[in-house]
Amino acid sequence: KDMRFMFEYCYNLTTVPNFNTNNVTSMSGMFSVCYNLTTVPNFNTSNVTNMNTMFYGCSKLTSLDLSKFDTSKVTGMRNMFLSCSGLTSLNLSSFDTSNVKYMDSMFYNCSGLTSVKTGNGLKNINKNAFRSCTKLKDLTIGKSVSKISFYAFADCPSFTVVIIPDTVTEMNSFAFFSCPNLIIYGSKGSAAETYALENGKSFVITPVNKSTISKTTINYGDTVTLKGSVTGGKSPYQYAFLVKHSTSANWTTIQSYRTTATKTWTPARTGTYRVCAKIKDANGIIVKKYFTVNVTAPLANKST
Repeated sequence: KDMRFMFEYCYNLTTVPNFNTNNVTSMSGMFSVCYNLTTVPNFNTSNVTNMNTMFYGCSKLTSLDLSKFDTSKVTGMRNMFLSCSGLTSLNLSSFDTSNVKYMDSMFYNCSGLTSVKTGNGLKNINKNAFRSCTKLKDLTIGKSVSKISFYAFADCPSFTVVIIPDTVTEMNSFAFFSCPNLIIYGSKGSAAETYALENGKSFVITPVNKSTISKTTINYGDTVTLKGSVTGGKSPYQYAFLVKHSTSANWTTIQSYRTTATKTWTPARTGTYRVCAKIKDANGIIVKKYFTVNVTAPLANKST
């Protein structure tokens, strides 16, 4: 049940076999300071409660597939990826962090990290969570977050734009310390706006996509008109429109990003389409709005 520090200081370890971990409750420090580790299997973690310092100092790890990690029982992720300087991106969107109490310094000094997708249920971004992630540019703060603690994003000079949801009601004054180029997006009157004003940060109202479509049910051969519209954000705006038939796997771009806000479109066949209006503001923030369009065959003329 206990794999704490199992491979700690195994400097020459590069790969690990896929153990039966069904009953394991602790993986704390399991690969701590395994400098040369490059590959980790998708362990069964359904009973694990402690992942503190699990990958601390694994500087050769460039990517991790943690999509099958079950973290529903985990309460501790403190220092979990501390000083994993080789990591460039992490997708933790499958992580259930609703029971996690400690995430301090979780990504501290991940100097190569550029983007992170966090999991559901995250309530607090703890102290030093992303501190000194000097290349971090892309991180989405989920709508379950209510608190951003001190130095959470300190010393992240590449972090230039962040959207703070209305669910965040508490932000420590040092949360974004030494992020000189940061622009904060949020709602008017929100904690994000207050933080920006009190700490000398640029603030922009979060854009909302207000695009419209002329019709959602048409006959084959008819056209529809899409009109891009947005509130908030920073001008100038660029508009793109995409469509996808219900039988297609991929989206088709009918207008790439440009300043033209209106697009007419004639569907190529009958059936149901998904239509997406995308608007990008001057800081690169993109907001989307979707429509469903039904294209029917015209009734046959049976007159004689």
